[in-house]
Amino acid sequence: CNSRGGGGVGVGFGTKAEGGTMMAKLGLGALGEECGDAAKGGHEPAEEASSAIPFAVVEPGAERLGVCDPQAALRRMGHLRALRARGAKNHDGHWDKAEVDEVMPKEGLFARPQEEPSCVTHMVTMSDGCEIAVDVILPPKSGKVPCVFHQTRYYRQWRLRKMLRPLETFPMDPINLAFKKAMISRGFAIVSMDVRGTGASFGQWTSPCQVKEREDSVEVIDWMERQPWYNGNVFCFGISYDAMAAMFTVSKKHSSVKGCASLFSYFDVWSDLGAPGGVLLHYFFDNWNQLLHALDSGRLIEAPQPLGASFVAGVKGVKG
Repeated sequence: CNSRGGGGVGVGFGTKAEGGTMMAKLGLGALGEECGDAAKGGHEPAEEASSAIPFAVVEPGAERLGVCDPQAALRRMGHLRALRARGAKNHDGHWDKAEVDEVMPKEGLFARPQEEPSCVTHMVTMSDGCEIAVDVILPPKSGKVPCVFHQTRYYRQWRLRKMLRPLETFPMDPINLAFKKAMISRGFAIVSMDVRGTGASFGQWTSPCQVKEREDSVEVIDWMERQPWYNGNVFCFGISYDAMAAMFTVSKKHSSVKGCASLFSYFDVWSDLGAPGGVLLHYFFDNWNQLLHALDSGRLIEAPQPLGASFVAGVKGVKG
């Protein structure tokens, strides 16, 4: 993601028109237009020096940094110091962890299956030839079952480091793990995909929730309809970016989609995410840029907290 957070702390833009070009710089211009929130006209605010934290540069031919590399440790420390300094200036982090924890399923509320679910990864070819990585997780001893459809920007499945794999045999997705376990325990299949240009999927990710993502989701549902386990019912699900993707899939009005659970999404890209109250949300964009860069480059050591490269080796690939 090439978006950059410009402007100083406390600089507000009174109207959407005055902030349209700023949203475009943040990589959200195309999304805003399609949601009907992009500004037409208006004047661009004076550009200031970028406040984004620079990423570490790997010299040509240099080895990829390992978790035990002292240079990696020093780089990580410098990165965290920069984030702390940035946060001390902004004070605009507003994530309410207690509120998030309240909606997360608790393992005591659902029975743990006696047998482990099966997980098979497919490369599904889209009409333009692009291959999309899709996990199909099925409950044990299942026949035809309804399906929960999940699309993500943040790896459909994470590859744990070897020593940790025996501790969690369920396909690892730290954001959605509790939800996926609950869904499987209730007899749902789960189809989870890396959106185009992310994770193990091919193609190019050009902007958040690009039009091709929605078209891909329809083609993946069409693919589901040809699977022997499918009973004709799809329920879209997601949190944050994935929730937006779920809602956009619903907007395509596919006959198989019967419902949607969209958690912590937003409907107005400007007032809900870009600049709540008219002030640019530096905290979110700084951390989101860092996270996307780390995921797309595979250098998880550069991701903001709490992502730990000591525990995660990267995205789960596709065999064959």
